[in-house]
Amino acid sequence: LDVRSTSFYANCAVNVDPGDGTGQGGAIYVGIGLDDDLRYDLHVEGSRFESNGADADGGAIFAAGVTVRAPLSLHRNTFVDNEAYDQYGGAIHAQNITSVDIQASSFSGNRAHQNGGAVDLCAAYRSVIANSLFVDNHADLAGGAVGVFCGSDLSTNIYSNRFLRNSAGTWGGGVNTGHANNVTMHGNLFDRNTAPRGGGATLW
Repeated sequence: LDVRSTSFYANCAVNVDPGDGTGQGGAIYVGIGLDDDLRYDLHVEGSRFESNGADADGGAIFAAGVTVRAPLSLHRNTFVDNEAYDQYGGAIHAQNITSVDIQASSFSGNRAHQNGGAVDLCAAYRSVIANSLFVDNHADLAGGAVGVFCGSDLSTNIYSNRFLRNSAGTWGGGVNTGHANNVTMHGNLFDRNTAPRGGGATLW
């Protein structure tokens, strides 16, 4: 799936029945590799996501895989005021996929009820978040801007980003990593982020 120069405004993914996998991806939902013979890539470029919501995960974008074969790439996009009302990833939730590449994008005012106010990565095996701006995002639990979780064999590189005034209710006002040992952060700016533990970032 290739999405370019498109605007998504005030779309909502509704949770029909708790536990049935609905309520994910307010603007875009991609189920990657649900059949071993299928491969769904998602590339989004030059697009705007504003005021989208999901009852569960991924206020704007939800991408998850079973066979761990496909990439997610997001370049030069804008995410404003998206929300995951109950769980993870105010703007983006990506889970169990080969790679995530987020470049030259901006995230402002996104919220998640649990982890990853803007971006939540869970078992994304190779991830890059670079040259992006995160402002005024919030997670009620952990990772006000970015949450990285699930798996000691993951590789996550976070560099040349600006994290400004993001907040979390418990851990990592800017960035929170949990059970993800291979995380590299360099050349980032953390300014006025807040949380009870690790205002800028937490690694555990």
